[in-house]
Amino acid sequence: MSRFKLVAKHVPAANIPKLTLIWNSITRHLARENKKFVFSAIKKGARAREYENALIWLEDTGLIYRAKAVETAKHPLMHYADISCFKVYALDIGLLGAMAGIVDPKNATIC
Repeated sequence: MSRFKLVAKHVPAANIPKLTLIWNSITRHLARENKKFVFSAIKKGARAREYENALIWLEDTGLIYRAKAVETAKHPLMHYADISCFKVYALDIGLLGAMAGIVDPKNATIC
């Protein structure tokens, strides 16, 4: 069924399909030339407001990292973050490679 079946008691049931769609889209996003996370690439017609809670849940549990773009490199950096422009990475590079089907790490080109 879903990779998130084990955590179903910790997340609303309505979010499980969304979590799965986001999780499965990570490698597709990173394989593109423009690696920016685009909600409509998860599912046709998807919008941020529909998937934001699931994305936040994945980030809060430490399963993903969200790397936000910044307007300028000034201190404090978080004040210059563009919250609508970000990339999503899995918690571990080895896991990311496995998700992408990369067997030989010397040939990894996804990151």
